[in-house]
Amino acid sequence: MHELANNPSAMVCLTLLIPAVAEPKITDWLIDHPTWQVELSAHQVISRGPLVRLSSIEERIEGCALRVELRLIVQRGLLSELLGELLPLMQGLDGGYWVTPLENFAAFGGSATCTTLG
Repeated sequence: MHELANNPSAMVCLTLLIPAVAEPKITDWLIDHPTWQVELSAHQVISRGPLVRLSSIEERIEGCALRVELRLIVQRGLLSELLGELLPLMQGLDGGYWVTPLENFAAFGGSATCTTLG
């Protein structure tokens, strides 16, 4: 059984919640900047809540917004610089972001190593 490291990972998860039409622009930008070494996944989600703007007639009828949730695994030390370049690309988009610390980060099959502080 694998034991989790006692120290937090040097990686964080930056989650972007954006309109689906903006997803190609953001993912293409990340792919065009390989120096960030960002692990990326995209998920279609349904958003509800007081901060969610329902922009289309379909969303108003359904009572929820269709969005894409991009999860970026990035080095903690690069987060501020990445956000500094990424946020202007998302100017005017309906959505938001949050950052979650990772307790541990590893890949199956040994294709990546566990990265932790300490």
